[in-house]
Amino acid sequence: MLDSGVIRKLSFTGSTAVGKLLLAQAAGQVIRTSMELGGNAPFLVLPDADLAAATAAVQAKMRNMGEACTAANRFLVHVDAAEEFTATLAARMGALTVGDGREDGVDVGPLIDASIWMAATGPKISVEVIALSGSTLASTVGSRK
Repeated sequence: MLDSGVIRKLSFTGSTAVGKLLLAQAAGQVIRTSMELGGNAPFLVLPDADLAAATAAVQAKMRNMGEACTAANRFLVHVDAAEEFTATLAARMGALTVGDGREDGVDVGPLIDASIWMAATGPKISVEVIALSGSTLASTVGSRK
């Protein structure tokens, strides 16, 4: 597609690996590019957080279908809040409707292929738990469904 001569500008938000591929392809046609690559935006949950308000976490993760360069890509959760936060977040994420983004009532779409569909609708999400001392990190996995 980039070799077609029709594209005048390429804008991409995503991984550094894919960004490098696109930049290399765009260079052959001297196509202008804008890249937001390899973001690492954590969402912090402290022990005194209002865990019933996990809607903010869903919004932080799913802004622009999860493709915004500022979208949270990991949750750092204090051990004292981990169980409740994980359950609440999993329930909120599991309640999102995945489908054609042009249809009413759809929360998440479009998805590029079947492997992405499986990742988006799969049974698990990961939450990192910070131990009270702050020096130990463990993974907690919660079920979406």
